[in-house]
Amino acid sequence: MASAGYNIVISSRRSAACDKAAEKINEAQGKHVTIACNADIADKSALEDLVGETVSVFGRLDCMVCNAASSFYFCPQHEIPDEDSQLMLNNNILLAY
Repeated sequence: MASAGYNIVISSRRSAACDKAAEKINEAQGKHVTIACNADIADKSALEDLVGETVSVFGRLDCMVCNAASSFYFCPQHEIPDEDSQLMLNNNILLAY
C-alpha cells in the first residue's frame, strides 16, 4: 500500500512489532509514510485515539484495513464459556463503535 502512495498506520497491542514494521516500510519507501500506534481493538477510547493520531499526523483517514481478531480457544464453539465467546464476537465481528 505504501508503494501505491498510501500513508500507513500500523496498530497492535504489541508496539515493538509495529515499530519494527513501520521502520522497514519507511526505509523501503525512502521517506516517512508509516507510523506505529499502540491500540487494543477491544477498547473504544484506544480506537478513537488511533484515529486521532492518524489525522494528526497525516491530516485525514481515507481507508482502513482491519485484520485484527482475537481467539482464546481452539475447540468447538459450544465448549467456550459464554463471557469469552461474547468477547471474541465483539472483537471479531461486532466491533463497530
